[in-house]
Amino acid sequence: MEHTMKLLMTETSPELSRLCRQKLPEHNIDVNVCPRNGVVAYSELAAQKPDAVLLDIFMPGMDAFSVKKKYNENFPQSQTAFYVTGTFQNEEIEREVMENGFQFYFLKPFDVEAFAQRIRGTSDRRAPSVPRQTIPAEDMITDLLRTIGLPAHINGYPFLRIAIMMV
Repeated sequence: MEHTMKLLMTETSPELSRLCRQKLPEHNIDVNVCPRNGVVAYSELAAQKPDAVLLDIFMPGMDAFSVKKKYNENFPQSQTAFYVTGTFQNEEIEREVMENGFQFYFLKPFDVEAFAQRIRGTSDRRAPSVPRQTIPAEDMITDLLRTIGLPAHINGYPFLRIAIMMV
């Protein structure tokens, strides 16, 4: 059975919040809604430490960027996934959202089913995995060259390998 995830979201709109409370539990996502205020959202976030957070990009008190930054500074080991929502589409803001480590920017109103799939997908990628063995770069390059069919005995092979390692 899937583990129940905890989602904290700011009050985006009464109808959208109601829809999230209604639909997300069907996907094993427990929803808690807090007022649309950055200071309140941060205190709720710090108290609950949810698996995922959906913040309005612009809120009174603190914006979504400030809330995430403060939370990451105070809880550096946290695996909380941050999502943001807004009422307008702007490439500059979307780029800033992604550069600041948010998982996705949802344009209001958004599809709650798609949101649930996004949250579940992020959770699956963040799940602890078996540690991988590290392979030295030289061995990886040698394997790659062998895979594409380049034999080691041809002229220039060592130079090609060194060039790839330099890049």
